[in-house]
Amino acid sequence: MMRHAARLTLISLLLWANAVAAGAPTKITVIGDQSYPPFSFLDEGKPSGIYVDVLTKVFAQLPEYDIDIMMMPWRRGLAEIKNSRALAIFPPYYFPKERPYIGAYSIPILTEHVVLMCDSSRVSGTQTLIWPQDFKRKRITANKGYLLTPDFLQSIATNHMTHIEVSGARSAIHMMLLNRADCFMHAELPTRWELGQLTKEQPELEKKLTTLHFTGTQIGQSGYIGYSADTVRYPFRDQFRAKVDRVLKALIANGEIQSIIDRYRNQLP
Repeated sequence: MMRHAARLTLISLLLWANAVAAGAPTKITVIGDQSYPPFSFLDEGKPSGIYVDVLTKVFAQLPEYDIDIMMMPWRRGLAEIKNSRALAIFPPYYFPKERPYIGAYSIPILTEHVVLMCDSSRVSGTQTLIWPQDFKRKRITANKGYLLTPDFLQSIATNHMTHIEVSGARSAIHMMLLNRADCFMHAELPTRWELGQLTKEQPELEKKLTTLHFTGTQIGQSGYIGYSADTVRYPFRDQFRAKVDRVLKALIANGEIQSIIDRYRNQLP
């Protein structure tokens, strides 16, 4: 088995070395979450969002690579990485134990502020609540594939909360409006973005939406590029990762990433 793996590694290295010698850019597929606005989403079929804008700037400085950003549902994207069908995915949080098929991470790209939004008609004192003790027996929604850390699940169990998976902020908001959930745990910007979109598209909901409030609870989570653990198929992984990290550090230092975040934040109502 070890000989077979070593042979595959050698073949991959030789193919890559031949491509480099021939001057051909190394082809790379990077997967993005298609339903995470304003961080990462499809806009009329085009990859869009904060992470997409950041990575577009990064990849433009790496002409030796032919990089294709493919947007898809989050769970499908994770399955693509697990099955070695793509080199990288964005923007996972740092869960190395829970996702061993992600073998390496970039430096943190930005911090997403994860918050709890609750229906004040069922959760009183929303501005002073503390997670998790003030949410006993509440119905907490969270996006599929997100925040399912042991600590999060333990908090749910210990405080007799009900954990409900949803497919996005809009689903969670509708569940609260229909009294099928009490709170939604998610990154702040996407939640505010979806509230704004709903108000524009369905103005009749505006009065009902005023019962939804953000609590004082806030958890910082960093977004990364996650890389496949399969270095047999992707022998150039660490070299590529190092180059991406160097460009990311420069964009962070010169304020370009913050400028991109501010541009999207200014679009919020």
